[in-house]
Amino acid sequence: MERSKSYLFYALTALAVAAVVLGIVAIGPLEQWGASLTPARTLSVSASGKASVVPDVATFSFSVVSQGKDVGGITNDNNTKINKAIAAIEAQGVDKKDISTTNYSLQPVYTQPQPGVYGGVFVPSIAMYSLTQTVTVKIRDFSKISPIMSLLPGMGINQVGSLSFTVDDSDAYLASARTEAYQKALTKAQAIAAANGFTLGRVVNVSEYQNQPYPTYAALSTGSVGGLGERAVAPTIEPGSKDVTLNVTVVYEIK
Repeated sequence: MERSKSYLFYALTALAVAAVVLGIVAIGPLEQWGASLTPARTLSVSASGKASVVPDVATFSFSVVSQGKDVGGITNDNNTKINKAIAAIEAQGVDKKDISTTNYSLQPVYTQPQPGVYGGVFVPSIAMYSLTQTVTVKIRDFSKISPIMSLLPGMGINQVGSLSFTVDDSDAYLASARTEAYQKALTKAQAIAAANGFTLGRVVNVSEYQNQPYPTYAALSTGSVGGLGERAVAPTIEPGSKDVTLNVTVVYEIK
């Protein structure tokens, strides 16, 4: 009987020791698990930061549309005009890496049924071919924009696409806007906490989004296909500046 009690005592003691050891071992994971849970009480604040941006890259595209029955003829005509325009742009100091062909499309143009002609089934046939070649250009010296555009109409360029302005290194201005936005969010959260008698804990969530900072100008069409004549004068282009806004939302734990 005494031996049974002794065994029971040792068994209970061993279980108690094991429970203590397991509890100590589990403290770390339990703390990590608890820290990962979303707090029951949180405070969400939003703020915005601004940075004034002056664009440093202008981008536009131009095209030559050639039509005719002789594919070889319209191809030679189109390539000649495009090559001449590219050479003229390079002569203005634009780097070759900033000039790229973005479209080359040769398509048949089919005959259309004539109004008032009835009887039978109309079967379209190829009347001619239309070749469109488009080149996109980046200009980093804005003083070259107007001279380049004034050159194009006289070279047979009959379409000029929309002119837009961008910034090469967007991170530079976003960094200052981001710093301002998060500082405003923290200041606002601290003021709310002080007014309501609680303290801020850790940040449990953040999100941000930004607006589009660059102005885009309407398309200018030149040449013989629905555009201006060869004496068209390119406008004076002013890129101006734009306030870039970065909006942030920060969620704090309430202690």
